[in-house]
Amino acid sequence: MDPLTPGDIAGLVAALTGDDSPAIRFAGWLQAWTGGHPLCLVETLRSLLERGAVEQWRDAAGRWRLDVSNLEVEGGPEVAVPAAVRAIAEARVARLRVSTRALLVAGAALGDRFELTRAARVASLSEDEGLTALEEAMRTRLLRESGEAPDYYAFAHDVVHEAVSTGAASPRLHVYHRRARDVC
Repeated sequence: MDPLTPGDIAGLVAALTGDDSPAIRFAGWLQAWTGGHPLCLVETLRSLLERGAVEQWRDAAGRWRLDVSNLEVEGGPEVAVPAAVRAIAEARVARLRVSTRALLVAGAALGDRFELTRAARVASLSEDEGLTALEEAMRTRLLRESGEAPDYYAFAHDVVHEAVSTGAASPRLHVYHRRARDVC
């Protein structure tokens, strides 16, 4: 399923809250935080409701509404990645080939955005292995072109970056961080 557009999310939030200023800011934050991924969107809303950060109520017509007027969205509310979203991201990464997981871990060691050739060197992959790994990561929508320069890529969402970083064995991540410092 493709990510929801900012317009889709704004429409959803407007339907749930009414079209007021806090709701518009909330929709913008929600788009940025979730990347438009429907499951991430639903689980983030669920997390905010469970924590009491937003309130849910029924209007006179019996429709569910959200009150986001007390939610601080300047810079974004403090939200942990929902466990269900993290588990799905970890499972998606675990299904990849070893070389693709290695490229992702190397990319995570290099930061939010990275150059393919540098990540391949950190992961000890040949150029062809790096390209094959990149193709799988792009096909599964775990990586995207960063748009900064040719051959630069970024994680599709912070959740993917976190799943890769936390899912990697500590010694491997340590070695990749060391290699990242050494590889120019």
